[in-house]
This record gives sequence, C-alpha cells and structure tokens, in this order.
Amino acid sequence: TFSSTQKMEYDPKVIYEMVQDKDVAEYHKKGGTEGFAKFFDSNMETGIDSATVQARQERYGVNKLPEGEKVTLLRLIWEALKDLMMRMLIVAATVSIIFGMTLPDPHDNKIHRETGWIDGTAILISVTGVVLVTAITDWDKAKKFEELNKAHAAKDVNVMRDGKRVTVDATELVVGDVLLVANGQLMDVDALYIQGQDLTADESVATGETDQQRKNNQEDPFFISGSNIIDGEGCGLVIAVGVHSFAGILAMSTRTEPKPTPLQEKLEKLAGQIGKIGG
Repeated sequence: TFSSTQKMEYDPKVIYEMVQDKDVAEYHKKGGTEGFAKFFDSNMETGIDSATVQARQERYGVNKLPEGEKVTLLRLIWEALKDLMMRMLIVAATVSIIFGMTLPDPHDNKIHRETGWIDGTAILISVTGVVLVTAITDWDKAKKFEELNKAHAAKDVNVMRDGKRVTVDATELVVGDVLLVANGQLMDVDALYIQGQDLTADESVATGETDQQRKNNQEDPFFISGSNIIDGEGCGLVIAVGVHSFAGILAMSTRTEPKPTPLQEKLEKLAGQIGKIGG
C-alpha cells in the first residue's frame, strides 16, 4: 500500500527549482534517483503498485492543467481596446467629431456639420481596423494553440506498474511511475534518469538551451517536461506532474495578468493627468 511516512517532506517548489536549475548537488544530496524512488514508494525496476494511483493523484496532483478561461473574440476585442494608445485615439476622434460639428471653422467662422465629422470618423475607422485585426489574429493563435494542446494530450505512454509494462494515457501518469522513454517522445512530466542507452534530449523549447543534452546519473539526470527525446531509449522516475511540473508551472504563469512596464505606468499616469486637465 502507498505510505505517506517518508523521511523528507514533499515540496513541489524544491523539486521544481532542482529541475529548473539542474541542481545535481541537490539531486545527490537526496540520494539520487534511488533516494527519490524510496521517498515516493516506488521500485526502479517494477514501478509502483497500481492500487496506489488514486492516492498518488490526491497527494501529488494529476497530470492535467486546469482549463483556462475560454477565449472569445469579443474578449480579445475588449483586450485590444484596453491599449492606452487605442483609448487616446478614440478620445481624440470623439473630441474631433464633437468640435467639428459644433464649433465654427477658424478660417471662415462657419460651422460645417456636413464635413466636420469626417476627420474624427476616419480615426475611428482606423482604430476599428487595428483592433479587429489584432483580435482576430490573437483569436486564431489561441484556437491553434488549443487544438495543439488537445493533440498532445491524447497520447499513450508506457510505464512499469506491478512489475509489468503497461500502456496508459499521458494524463494518467503519476509521481513515482517508472516511465519508459524512447526516441521521438515528448516529455509530459518531470523525471529522473534511471537507466538508458544513449539517451539524448532536445530541451530548447523548455529551457532555451540549443545543445543536445545527454542524460546520465552523474552530470544530467533531469528529464524536463516539454523537452523531446531525440536519441536512445531507457526509463525515468516521474517526480512532478501537471501544475507542479516545469512545463505546467510555466504554462500557468502565462495565464496571469502581466504587470505593466514602468513606461506603461508612466503613460497611464500621464493619460490620467491629461484627462483631469481636460475635465
């Protein structure tokens, strides 16, 4: 049965930092892959007891990301309209229309209602065009990204459970699983090297490192979620899944509202001051 009495405390942040920094010293400090296997009540040869899967999901999380807020075209249009420059142009266009329709032309001292709206309307049409193009482009990207995520999610992987090689859906992977990896495989979880032959990973998407990373127990035992196995075969011990994995934490961070840059803050402040003066 799955035991919860391990010598060291489970801390997803510590594991994430170890994987992110490729902290080999921390890895060896905790006993290497064997130490983590004992901690997670797993056997590096036979894997986990399949009866413990649910308990592991409850304790360490499931290998899924929570669904984000549904992206709609209307929301993207609203987001585009939040741009400071767009708002200033809309205000300028509105003022231009009002002044053009109500104030006399300084050249002939006459009010030209039939043409006074043209300049302001031209600005509004331009703003509308920019906003729609921006929103439609972002919406198209969001749809393609959503389709890509669904395609990646629907795949099978091989693990060792109860001493047998079994095939499970990638979303069913749990911490402690002994995951079989091979050339061409996308890593859906963070894992530690157990054994393998010429195992090499491309981690450029995950870490930006362009060099191919050879995996072994001494220099680089870390399989990073989001990376691709480009050569060799072997197996690894799953240590983080879902929102606690490297790729999961990165994905969740992109869902938060970005903080405004110092320049944006200054422009917002200036726009507020201009609004007060105009009022």
